[in-house]
Amino acid sequence: MKKIQVQLLLTGNEILAGDVIDSNSAMIASELKSLGLEVSRRVAVKDDLELLTAEIINQSKLADILIIYGGLGPTVDDMTAQALAQAASLPLVIQPQALNELSAWCDLRGYELNQANKKQAILPQGCDIIHNRTGSACGFHLVL
Repeated sequence: MKKIQVQLLLTGNEILAGDVIDSNSAMIASELKSLGLEVSRRVAVKDDLELLTAEIINQSKLADILIIYGGLGPTVDDMTAQALAQAASLPLVIQPQALNELSAWCDLRGYELNQANKKQAILPQGCDIIHNRTGSACGFHLVL
């Protein structure tokens, strides 16, 4: 039986510069291990749309499961949704479920749902939303 290839791709200049410690990789690898899965590769990419898109395309050819984290926030350097849309040749659209969850998250904290925040609900068409219990940005699942 072929072993499932799970790869991790994280994005963020702050990770590569050492300004932020990547504790997510260890947590994700531990959770996967408890499911009987093993991470075969982990790659970090700076906040660059072309580089991130190319890495998504390359890793998706090698991995059965590619977990991407980072780059879903409201700032201009958060490009994961855009890179995935480009890699899958899909348009970006406002996802109503993500927008509703984001609106509720902002309301609960007294934050304004401004254009920067709404960016977090603009995701590749046809993706499945993954609820985020702690942060503002929903995750999503997409088959390439």
